[in-house]
Parts: sequence; structure tokens; C-alpha cells
Amino acid sequence: MSFSFRLATTIAAASCALLGLSACGGEEGPTAEEKAQAEANASAASASAASASAQASRSAEQQAQYDACTTATADLRTALNDVNSRLSIGLNYQDYGDKLGDVQVAYDGAIDEIIELGGDCLTTVGKPLENAFNQYIEVKNIWSDCIGDYNCDFSEGETNRKVQDRWAKATKILDRAEENLDTLAPTP
Repeated sequence: MSFSFRLATTIAAASCALLGLSACGGEEGPTAEEKAQAEANASAASASAASASAQASRSAEQQAQYDACTTATADLRTALNDVNSRLSIGLNYQDYGDKLGDVQVAYDGAIDEIIELGGDCLTTVGKPLENAFNQYIEVKNIWSDCIGDYNCDFSEGETNRKVQDRWAKATKILDRAEENLDTLAPTP
């Protein structure tokens, strides 16, 4: 038997099997039910593969957004958390102003990128970070006004309550921003 004859026989048998021709080789082809089931199985496999591919694509996109937001907000989050941490041991007016200067530098370096990222990074992370910074600035303004008022005692009374409330609010806002950032991370 020659090679070309064997090749032709193999191709013909494969064609009969693929096409389900009953006239090929005297064998009956698949039934209509078998064909329908095979098509359904192929369709389900194709849909499953497409779904897995779409999920992988969404997960990769979500990871990229999370990474970009994490990077864009990193210095600002660090500077704000540094102020928050230092408050627990106390700061004088000058040191507090210096810390807010560090936050301003980090804010200026981050804000354009956060705005450019937009979406959840801007609304659920960037805006809260800005709000926490504004709380710290308001405390500095209250403190400054108190320094200029001979009758004001920053360490007690109404003024102290106001600044303590703002610092507590800033801490809650920072915690929320961190939690919101965590929600941007893709789930495994």
C-alpha cells in the first residue's frame, strides 16, 4: 500500500467522522440527538471559556486600577498618617505646622494623578484624604486664632474640644480611606 493511498484513506475516514456521514464506510453517523448534544457541549465549553477570559480581564483591570491608586496616594496617605501618629504623643504649634507642610507637599505631588485616575480612586480614596487634610488645616486655624487671643487656652475648654473633635474626625476619615482603598483590590 502506497503512502499517498494510506493518506487518502486516513483523510476520508477523518472526514466521515467529522461530518457524521452515514455513507462513509458503511457506518451510521451520529443521531440528531447526539449532534445536538455535541453542539450544546461545545457551546457550553465556549461560553465557559469566554466567561473565564472576561473574569480574568476584569480582574487584571481591577488590579491595575488598585495598583495605580495605591501608588498615586501612597505619599499623601503616609504624610497624613504621620501627622495622625504624631498627635498621639503631642506636637507643639511649630511642629504641627511643619507636619502639615509635609502633607501639603505630598498633596501637591499626588492630586493631579489622583484626578487623572478618577473613578473610585478619586471619590473613595482621594476625596477622603483631602477631607482629612482639611480637618488638620482647620485645627491649625483654630490653634492660630487661639494663639492670637489672650483669653484662649488651647489645652482645655471649648477650643480644646473643637480641635480634639476635628482630630478624631480626621482619624476616622483616614481609616475609611484605607478601607476604601482595600475594596479596590481584586478579590481572589
